[in-house]
Amino acid sequence: MKAAVYTRYGPPEVLEIKDVEKPVPRDSEVLVRIHATTVSAGDWRMRKADPFIARFMNGLWGPRKVQILGMEFAGTIESVGKSVTRFEAGDQVFGSTGFKFGAHAEYACLAEDGLLAIKPVNMTFEEGAAVLFGGVSALHFLRKAKIQAGQKVLIYGASGSVGVFAVQLAKHFGAHVTGVCSTANLDLVKSLGADEVVDYTKEDFSGAGRIYDVVFDTVGKSGWSRSLKALKRGGCYVRVGGAGRLSSILGDILRGIWVSSTSATKVIGGMAREGGGDVAFLKALIEAGKLRTVIDRRYSLEQIAEAHGYVEAGHKKGHVVILLEHDYRSHRRTGSADTAPAVARGRRRGPDVRDEVCHPDRRTRGHGVRDAGRCALRVGDCRVVDVLQPGALVRARGCHRSDDRRAVRDIAPGPRVDCWRRDGDVVLFPGDPRPEPRPGCGFGELQTFEGWPRR
Repeated sequence: MKAAVYTRYGPPEVLEIKDVEKPVPRDSEVLVRIHATTVSAGDWRMRKADPFIARFMNGLWGPRKVQILGMEFAGTIESVGKSVTRFEAGDQVFGSTGFKFGAHAEYACLAEDGLLAIKPVNMTFEEGAAVLFGGVSALHFLRKAKIQAGQKVLIYGASGSVGVFAVQLAKHFGAHVTGVCSTANLDLVKSLGADEVVDYTKEDFSGAGRIYDVVFDTVGKSGWSRSLKALKRGGCYVRVGGAGRLSSILGDILRGIWVSSTSATKVIGGMAREGGGDVAFLKALIEAGKLRTVIDRRYSLEQIAEAHGYVEAGHKKGHVVILLEHDYRSHRRTGSADTAPAVARGRRRGPDVRDEVCHPDRRTRGHGVRDAGRCALRVGDCRVVDVLQPGALVRARGCHRSDDRRAVRDIAPGPRVDCWRRDGDVVLFPGDPRPEPRPGCGFGELQTFEGWPRR
């Protein structure tokens, strides 16, 4: 199988795409074929050994225990161990490997009782992959802060992978939420439910006499003096995401202990841990339409170094997703999942899947378009211009090669009717599956399909 491997600490370029041995599940494990994963702060910090303490976890001079990163994913159960009862082959799941990592690969094994559950029915694989790192972290720390309805909560870093969930969960618990972010992300944070937003590039959140019950710093940049100044007596300062030298980390830990023991303020830090029922709780909120994820950019596995660089720069909105689109045509032909080249890898028998460079005024058009502000996905030479609901309806342009047309079909899961025209347009909409695309089939019907814009 293909995996992103690193054998030395350093910049994103230390990551290499290599063929590694496909894991075999033990009796109580499942083998997951990964369709989507993410690059999080935990990934680039481990790759770079920042903070330095990461070297004590993974090897002082080079990575020894973990050489494949990736903490969360969504995919399909490929096979199960003989003792497994909760899952079966074919189940669509989302999960987290935690600090064992290993999700930046085509396959991963997880314990049946690990952080793994059936994917929410109203989420795609890429959306499901971007839930548990941020969702579990936000839920863990909000509960440790004993959040209550009516409290005033400030979320610093409200547009990051933890922040987007912290805003939504704090609102769910009945708090009055203020989100701190940059100018570019103000609208996003408002859309997540924040009652107020503060642009940190223009104003100090601790000014103007603002006082909060909880200050939740999701990125470790709010500053001790400002955060403590903004807390009411007996308030809670939640601090996660710190980095730097070992002495700096130890200094922050000791300062937190000192503040908690000499004042009424409670300082909370450390690493998040999943509590019993947390995944089920998050999934229930997602399926009820009360919780969503935010995806900033999508990359193929070959572009993972570029993805690491973007995430490390610290300006992403929500999550950065890595897509591992497997080529099922090759899988059917050979009968072996090991030899099925992923569409995203751009190998000779499968077209390249990549994101088009985004421009502010280039937006997917049409009523009902999901993720209207994101850049268009490219499959080979064709451009996927619309993804609509219901039924994962897809329209693509410029698909003149048969390989590209078939690759677009693999993007849309489930039964569908596949149509294409001589000008290279491809349309996928719900219906009975057909063995091959048929020129012009149902194209006129599509223009009257509910939710589809007329030309």
